[in-house]
Amino acid sequence: RSSILILIIILTLGAFLRFYRIKELATFRGDQAIELSTCAKITQGKFTLIGIKTSNSEVRNGAVMYYIIAPFLYLFGYDPIAGGFVQSLLSLLAIVLVFLIGKKFHSEQVGLFAAFLLSTSALLVRYSRQNLLAYSPLAFVAFAFYFLATLQKNFNSKIVFVLGLILGVMLQVHYSTLAVVLACTAAPFIFFPRKIWLKYYFLILLGFVVGFSPMILFELRHEFFN
Repeated sequence: RSSILILIIILTLGAFLRFYRIKELATFRGDQAIELSTCAKITQGKFTLIGIKTSNSEVRNGAVMYYIIAPFLYLFGYDPIAGGFVQSLLSLLAIVLVFLIGKKFHSEQVGLFAAFLLSTSALLVRYSRQNLLAYSPLAFVAFAFYFLATLQKNFNSKIVFVLGLILGVMLQVHYSTLAVVLACTAAPFIFFPRKIWLKYYFLILLGFVVGFSPMILFELRHEFFN
């Protein structure tokens, strides 16, 4: 179909903008060095449940992105560009998801237009070359809204659980995604009949606890240090 062909062209353009001269255009700062150092330790069997400190005292992010980046870091021979490569892949995934969201909510044309804007955004292209945790949530947020859009069309218990799982994982990536968690918490008041609210909240909370379990386990082991 023509829409799939156009989406492939948009993805190809997005990939070119992100991967062209990525070694020369990517950045490498202190936080990135700390994160990649932790990724390297994971490849050596030194696992962790917790990530780098946030700007707020001893509060820390989760370690989800470290486990995503670690295999790529190993395959790239511990070249720091592996972090930027993973971020670019996640950025391309977000383009596909934004297309699907636009298609579900409105039309294929809207989805394609949104995907094109995401693909060619100079700011997002620049962010995609950096493995900073603050730039990582986009694909996870897109996943959350895609499943929320799916639930709006057709309520499904499994999808509610998966949505909660994604929210739990996403909040470990960066706490800025708390806004999305709150949006999904308020969603039943807008999208769903009252009779399924209890079921929605039970399943999304169950999924969230599973997704956020590494952080919960860390807190239990360290008497809620974080």
